Amino acid sequence: WRYPGQAVPKFIPVPGVTADSVSGRAHGNKEQEKVNRVMTYLVFVGFWIAVTLVMGVVLSH
Repeated sequence: WRYPGQAVPKFIPVPGVTADSVSGRAHGNKEQEKVNRVMTYLVFVGFWIAVTLVMGVVLSH
């Protein structure tokens, strides 16, 4: 399986935020985008924790 670390660069740059503030998008869209980013981050963190736990169990046996 692909090393999860490869997914990281996708989250780090946030050009969408600058583009949105420049174009003056609606406040609602900004909120939704923030929620989406947080959700993606939580899923990513949860995935990492799951992988770490599984690896720990596998390696300990």
